[in-house]
Amino acid sequence: MSANAKALEVMPAGRARWPAAVALLGVAVTWGVSFVVVKATVGEVSPGRLVGWRFVLATVTLLGLRPRVLQRLDRRTLTRGAVLGALLGSGFVLCTVGMQTTSVLISAFVTGTTVVFAPLIAWIWLRRRLSARTAAAVFLALAGLAMITMRSFTVAPGTLLILTAAILWAIHLVALEQWSRAGRLYGLTVVQVAASAVVALGWQFLLDDWQGLWPPMSSSAAAGIFFLGAAATGAAFVALSWAQTRLDATTTAVILTLEPLVGAGLGAALGDAWTAATLIGAIAVISAVCLVAPRGRGPTPYNRAADVDQELTTVPR
Repeated sequence: MSANAKALEVMPAGRARWPAAVALLGVAVTWGVSFVVVKATVGEVSPGRLVGWRFVLATVTLLGLRPRVLQRLDRRTLTRGAVLGALLGSGFVLCTVGMQTTSVLISAFVTGTTVVFAPLIAWIWLRRRLSARTAAAVFLALAGLAMITMRSFTVAPGTLLILTAAILWAIHLVALEQWSRAGRLYGLTVVQVAASAVVALGWQFLLDDWQGLWPPMSSSAAAGIFFLGAAATGAAFVALSWAQTRLDATTTAVILTLEPLVGAGLGAALGDAWTAATLIGAIAVISAVCLVAPRGRGPTPYNRAADVDQELTTVPR
């Protein structure tokens, strides 16, 4: 047995994994709500600025909560956080640019393919085999997303960009699963969010209209950006990083497929009609989440999960 294997802590699944699954559910709901916020805001703010300021405000929010976390950063946390941030920020920029020439429904479906790429990348990188239950969940989630979001598939110029974003996010999930186990969780989240802001704002100067970083906007647009930065990015990525100390990347990706389901529900509340295909797709997505939900009291061999909890609650303010 390797030294890393000996260091793994065995924790009851019912105690260690269910809170993580609930946290991910909250992230999915928040991101589902953000669809409506982005749609209402992007009419006034260009995509590059919207993504850039979203991550800037997330960074400010996290540092405002725990400003002395910067004193605890080491080289490994900075390096890993920068890599994660580059993946995350590039994905957001590519997806936002791609959505300019791709319908919302097709964009949601292509983005949802993260649930397929995550286990494939974990298989390539970590040599992790898929269980029959997980494979079935991936299939159900993908089929459900297709039924919820697809009406007709016409390849648009932005589709490839969104597909690339989905691959980058899948790599991010697998990397986060590996690197979030080593502690320094809050610091890792701050670094990756800050790196994402740098990437997004850098892309802005290449893609946008050079009219300044913060153009005049309505109070509702400004409020939307603050929500996206503080809640849908800052708080959401702390929860995501913490959850991945207990859940693998495939389970995380499947649970996050609830995001477009929440978006569809909000659309129905605003007047969009639910079709039979939408209802069947929603049932398929919920079934996929149930398949990967933590079961029983088997061991959960994630490294230093207890240390991560302590780190989150003891970082000097």
